Formats: sequence, C-alpha cells, structure tokens
Amino acid sequence: RAALQVSYVAMQSAARRRRAAAGDGDEGGNNIRRKRDRSKVFASWLVDTFGYDVLSGGSGVLDIAGGRGAVSFQLQAVHGVRSTVVDPRGAVALTKDQRRRHGDDAEMYTPTSVKACFDDALMEASVDASALVAMHPDEVTVLVVESALKMRKPFAVIPCCAFSRLFPDRLLPDGQPVA
Repeated sequence: RAALQVSYVAMQSAARRRRAAAGDGDEGGNNIRRKRDRSKVFASWLVDTFGYDVLSGGSGVLDIAGGRGAVSFQLQAVHGVRSTVVDPRGAVALTKDQRRRHGDDAEMYTPTSVKACFDDALMEASVDASALVAMHPDEVTVLVVESALKMRKPFAVIPCCAFSRLFPDRLLPDGQPVA
C-alpha cells in the first residue's frame, strides 16, 4: 500500500510540473486555467444548449447567486445575451482579466445586479426572465430548480456542494449518505 501511495504522489507531482511548464497552472501546477475558464465554458454551453433566441427572450437570463457576475459577463460580452446577477453580496465588479481582454468596452458588458437573496418573492418578480442559471449556488440549488419548474423556464444548475449537514436524508444510489 505504501508503494502505491508513493507512486500516486509521484504521478501527481509529475502532472503538476507538466501543467506548470505548459502554462496551464500556477507555480505549484494547480490548474488555474480550468477554474478561470469555467464561466466561459458554462456560458457557451448555455447558448449551445438553449440557443441565443431562447436566452435573449424577455428580460434575459437570471444568474442566481452569481457572485461577481462571471457567467453573466460571458453571456453578455461574448454571446450578446442580457443577464442579471441576483446575489446577496450586491454589485458586480469586473476583474482585471475582463478589463484587459475587453478594454474600453468592458464596462458596457458589466451585468446588471440585484442585491437580494433568491426567494419566492423575487421569483414572482422574475416571471419575464428567459431562463434561470446558477453556478455553485450553495443552499439555493434546490430553490432554483423548483422555481424554474414552477415558472416553466429553462434552467441549468452546476451544484457546488452536497451540504450533507443541511440535507441528512440525501443518499447515494447504493444507500450510503452523501458526505
């Protein structure tokens, strides 16, 4: 078993060194490119899956628990789809990378933001949204799905955590609790 652990650690170290040498990671070889690009990938998937016309309908996409607005920025700057960030932390701020890549035009792609928790009242006010999307929405994952179904809206959610403390009855297919 110890030999397997040593072999595994050596393989992981080599992979990190390769990623760092290829420019796909930081000094430690952690894959920062994939993390940085996840909003781009998700926004492209949304447009490929639902289509520009669907997402551009009504008041546009609601990006629930959208944080700094990375997904909404990609939808607007790259795909021309209106998007509004709903997040309890408030105003969206562009990153240095977004400003560098889009120059003087970056400000015009800054998504609208609503400082609020997504709840039933906000859902009722959002009936004109074209779709609900959420990337890592924490505890509102279930509410986003239930709201989209109730509103009969297209939706996509990339959950972040299992929240086993909040949902102790969730089980894996083999009957084991979700950890």
